Amino acid sequence: MWLKASLSAVLVLLVIAWWHEGPYFRAGRHLALAQRAMEKQDYKTAARHFTEVLKVSPNEQKIILSGAKASLLAGDPATAQKFLDLRKDYESNEEFREVNDL
Repeated sequence: MWLKASLSAVLVLLVIAWWHEGPYFRAGRHLALAQRAMEKQDYKTAARHFTEVLKVSPNEQKIILSGAKASLLAGDPATAQKFLDLRKDYESNEEFREVNDL
């Protein structure tokens, strides 16, 4: 009896943990897909995935700059500017200098 109750409690805790951490798992998946798209030079797809990551981590400068870079390389300067409007770390950031030089 106690074993069934314990297993039920563990299952409930797992469901609760998954429910609360779901957005982070999805963001991690989108980040991996964005990086894979960048490697394949599919910049439009990469920018779309970086946008999804920002929904969970809107202040992550590396994601912002990577999204801007992907957008610029995809030929979409308007979306790149939307990414860059979110940045907080400017010229002191090496990745910013790389994106700024595109």
